[in-house]
Amino acid sequence: MGDQAVALGLRLFPVRQLVDKCNRIHDYLRISITENCNLKCNYCRPSTASPLCTKQQFISAEHILFLAAYFVRRGVSKIRLTGGEPLMRKDLPEIIESLNGLRKYNGTLKNISMTTNGIAFAKRAKQFKELGLDSVNISLDSLKPERVKQLTGSPVLKHAYTSIYSALGSGYNPVKLNCVVIRGFNDDEICDFVGLTKHLPIELRFIEFMPFGGNNWDTEKLVSYKEMLNTIRKVYPDLYPLPVPFSNTAKLYRVNDWPGTVGFITSMTENFCSNCSRLRLTADGHLKTCLHGEEEVDLIKVIQQYPLEAADWKDSAVSLFHSQVPQTKLEMVLASLDEKVDIALARKAPEHAGMNQLATGKNRSMIRIGG
Repeated sequence: MGDQAVALGLRLFPVRQLVDKCNRIHDYLRISITENCNLKCNYCRPSTASPLCTKQQFISAEHILFLAAYFVRRGVSKIRLTGGEPLMRKDLPEIIESLNGLRKYNGTLKNISMTTNGIAFAKRAKQFKELGLDSVNISLDSLKPERVKQLTGSPVLKHAYTSIYSALGSGYNPVKLNCVVIRGFNDDEICDFVGLTKHLPIELRFIEFMPFGGNNWDTEKLVSYKEMLNTIRKVYPDLYPLPVPFSNTAKLYRVNDWPGTVGFITSMTENFCSNCSRLRLTADGHLKTCLHGEEEVDLIKVIQQYPLEAADWKDSAVSLFHSQVPQTKLEMVLASLDEKVDIALARKAPEHAGMNQLATGKNRSMIRIGG
């Protein structure tokens, strides 16, 4: 009965793609499922940032499924779970499994991925893969134990390594390794990170340090993509560029015929706003059309305006799509969501502000947006 309900909901109305005023099609949804994390990386979770949400304010598993189904209905083909640390949620297996169930209804959803710090992922890698998780990003900003502890507050380097190997062994594809490069902290390790791709079939991604609420960003700490590229080529002159899909955020390279690749996320020095295909749902249910934008739309408030009495909400939000729910009520929910989401897309700027303007803005901290 639940399967029929979701199928009905996905078929109710013709698909209208998520297109903004710049004709950018949005087919990638990042869902932050928690702001809680077992690490304290300053660039993500600064002590001066606004307080985190309470557990009661976090988006429920039922609302995650309902909104995911809504966005899949409108053309989202990739969903990424972020945080905080997603594994801090006890219902993560249920969330992954329920999202995986959306694949079979209209054939739109192709990929479910997750970003994690790797502390607890290794032991559950196989379980999550079997439940439907396709790919994983593991965050690691230093290969030196003392630096990792300095940044995160915990000696977690070995956990990250174990998670990388567990992900590869469990069949995740791709396995990405995220590294935020900060001058004076880890910029002397760039070539050491590149060396990992000689033996591991991973997608290493260097991320330019970005300004978010309270993280003390300044231009002196920023290591540009071109500077990183020059540093690498001094040690690895055979580094060469790879072709990338149009909507890809990373500039990709490879050294010789090594199994791994090297990517650069160049948000600050060479933004990729013109081909942005991403939407973000925060852990408290707010839609952000731009990582660096301050505008948000509270989607939880939208769907709570139309309580559906026939829905039990105990197991999953598929009850919203049950044929016994008055169709007019369901139409009201979806029409209201369409209106709010379309307005948000219409207001999306052609590109985000410059780095210095972002540094003085009022955006959320990274942990409150979703990494």
